[in-house]
Amino acid sequence: MLPDSSMVRLTTARYYTPSGRCIQKPYVDGEEEYRDDIYKRFKHGELYHADSIKFPDSLRYFTQHKRVVYGGGGIMPDYFIPLDTSFVSTYYTDILRKGLHNDFTIQYVDAKRRDLLKLYPDIKAFKSGFTSDRKLLDEFVTFAADKGVARNDKDLAISGEQLTTVLKALIARNLYNLNAQFEILGTNDDELLKAVEVIKNDALFQKLSQAK
Repeated sequence: MLPDSSMVRLTTARYYTPSGRCIQKPYVDGEEEYRDDIYKRFKHGELYHADSIKFPDSLRYFTQHKRVVYGGGGIMPDYFIPLDTSFVSTYYTDILRKGLHNDFTIQYVDAKRRDLLKLYPDIKAFKSGFTSDRKLLDEFVTFAADKGVARNDKDLAISGEQLTTVLKALIARNLYNLNAQFEILGTNDDELLKAVEVIKNDALFQKLSQAK
C-alpha cells in the first residue's frame, strides 16, 4: 500500500520455453550489467554477424528430442537474419522520435476515411490496391516540415521506401485494426519472410523439428 491508498503489485518471473528451458538472462552480474546487455551485443556485432555469437557450455540444454539448444539470454534462431539498418537516417529517427508518422496518418484517415473505405472495404483490397506513391510521401514530408522536421532529400533517398511502408501500415491500422498494420509491415520483414519460407518447406521444417 502507498500513502495515497493506491497499491503497487510487482510480479517477478523467469521465462521458459515449452520444453522447460529457461531463456531468462540471469542477474548474477548485477542490474547495471543486465541493462547494458543489448548495448554490448550491438557493439560486439552479434546482431549483424552470426559468427560473433558464442555460447558457453554452461548454457547448453537438450530438448526432449536430444537437440542441442542454449538458454540464459534469449533464443538463438535456426536461421540467423542480420539486423538491417540500411534505411535508418537522422531524418527517419527524428520523425519516429516525435511521433509524426502517427499524427499524420491519424489526420490522413480522419479526412479520407469514407472515401478510403469505399475504395478498400477490407485489408485485402487495401493491401493490393492502395498505392503508396510519391504523393503520399511528399504530403507527409510537408506535414513534418510544418512540425519542425525539415525536408532532407539525402536522408529521404535512404529512408523514403521504409517510411512510405510505415505510413501505409499505419493508415491500414487506423482504417481497420492492428492486424492490418502488421500485414503491411510483414511484406518487407526479412525475419517473417524467412520464417514463412521455412514453414512452407515441409522437408526443411520436419528436419528442424526432429532431433539432431
